[in-house]
Amino acid sequence: MKTLPRQPLLPPQNTALRLGAAGFVVGPLVDSLHNQCLLKYDVAPITLPSSLSSSVDPLLASSWVVPPLLAFAYIVL
Repeated sequence: MKTLPRQPLLPPQNTALRLGAAGFVVGPLVDSLHNQCLLKYDVAPITLPSSLSSSVDPLLASSWVVPPLLAFAYIVL
């Protein structure tokens, strides 16, 4: 019985860096869309207010913890 060669758990370094960068940049933007009405971060919040009015929800509402976590998730998944 032949055994298949074992595949590495992580992608090649160049690909992992690209995936991590995409997760670091795009992840918080997508996270902010979800957080418009669902979550409010208590740990290291990031808020980019809307220039239209102070009563309008912020354009970006996330946390400084989110970019590294999503970078790691993009690489692993």
